[in-house]
Amino acid sequence: MKTYTVITNYDLYPDSLFQNVLLKDKAGRERTESINNANLIPTGTKVFFYEYKKPSFIRLETAYSYKINGKQYIQLNQTPGTHTAIKHFWANMGCIDRICLHHDIKKVLRQRKITPTLNRNTNLLLFLNNTIIR
Repeated sequence: MKTYTVITNYDLYPDSLFQNVLLKDKAGRERTESINNANLIPTGTKVFFYEYKKPSFIRLETAYSYKINGKQYIQLNQTPGTHTAIKHFWANMGCIDRICLHHDIKKVLRQRKITPTLNRNTNLLLFLNNTIIR
């Protein structure tokens, strides 16, 4: 899991769904991301990127989460479309990333007035609004 802070928001159109933000980590490395959210993301917001664990040199990010005005937001970079894909979604993540992302998904479910379960596959299914092919 990597933590970044929003330095500037290049949102030229306040009504657009995507915002271009400049992020900076603790080491001072900067990156620009396009975040899918209609709400304005203020500077100083912490953005957490959750990564796949792969034996290669490339670290792929599977999701990111952030909080605005006490409300948790999660964006999945790749949405699983079947039950098998949900199991592989969690299996390809590191232990800490898996725990933290599951915790954030439970927060979002509580915001939606849905009681989360103990099973992370079921919670991910509820988070995706049951759009999985059976």
